[in-house]
Order: sequence, then C-alpha cells, then structure tokens
Amino acid sequence: MGARAFVPLDSLCTDPQRGLDARLSRCLPFTERIRGVISFEAFNLFNLQRITGLNTLTYTAVAVPPAGLANGPYSGVLKPVMGGGAGNASSAFPDGTAARRCQFAFRVVF
Repeated sequence: MGARAFVPLDSLCTDPQRGLDARLSRCLPFTERIRGVISFEAFNLFNLQRITGLNTLTYTAVAVPPAGLANGPYSGVLKPVMGGGAGNASSAFPDGTAARRCQFAFRVVF
C-alpha cells in the first residue's frame, strides 16, 4: 500500500484480512451408550498477521525560504516519508493470539 496524501482522519485502509481455522472430528463408538470423540483443531493455519494499525505519517512539510534569506516566508513543500501507509501494529483479535495453534482433543460421551 503506497503513501497517500490527504486521507480523512480515522480512516484505516488495510489489505483484506484473511484467516483459516479448521476442525476435524471423528466419533468412535465403544458400547451402545458410550462413545469417544477425537478431534483436531487448527487456528490461523497459514500464520497470517492481522494488521490493525498503519503509519499515518505519509508526508512532512518542509519549509523552503527564498534564496538568500535565513528566515523568509515559508512556502511549504510536501516530502513523502518512507514507510508511510505501512502496517505498524498487529493484534490478536479475535482469538487471543496471532500465532498458529493446533490442538488435539479426546472426549468421552455417555
């Protein structure tokens, strides 16, 4: 995402946020009344980072006095800032962590 000038306040223009959570489970009958359920769950399977903040400083105003004057009237020139509009914060929302997690579970139902 490139730097853009004159973006409205409180606008957070990020790339689309994608994630993949998966769950596989299998029922294992032991008796007529007792069965087991084994499951595997994976959260943030592709380990993608969720960007929740952007570097909002995209341009700086540089004062250029007229030639020969130390303190003349300012004629502002906008200079782009490196990294303007780049992500600078990530959050663990909505599942508590941004890391990839996998877990196995076994449950007895009777």
